[in-house]
Amino acid sequence: MNSIPPPPELTAGDQMPNFVLPNLAGEHRMFYERVRGKRNVLVLAARPDETAKRVFADFAKLHDQFQALEVDVFAVVPAQAGTDDRFLASLDLPYLVFLDINNMIVPAVLSKAGMTGDRPACILMDENQGIVHGIQ
Repeated sequence: MNSIPPPPELTAGDQMPNFVLPNLAGEHRMFYERVRGKRNVLVLAARPDETAKRVFADFAKLHDQFQALEVDVFAVVPAQAGTDDRFLASLDLPYLVFLDINNMIVPAVLSKAGMTGDRPACILMDENQGIVHGIQ
């Protein structure tokens, strides 16, 4: 079980599709079960590279500020078995990281939101997972 496919396009006002992916400990988590009625930021990286690492670290540095604003941060990173172990081991983040094992979620969401996989992207959502804004 990896995902519920996204709708044809994702724009402001659309609800972020639900998905189920493992976390860093290998436990499968459903996105909608993790959100707690707060605004959310979903940080997506199509490639496990230094740019993604910096973006994730920047969000980690701002974790307390996000918490004070009652905004939850989540990350989705690619994780092909055995190939991204060093990248994954380097992630020491204070927020939930979903592993896109089959590389289906990140490319689909980025594509449907009109973004590319060239660099990490962030999608800001309201309390009901409605997309407010996406930046890349």
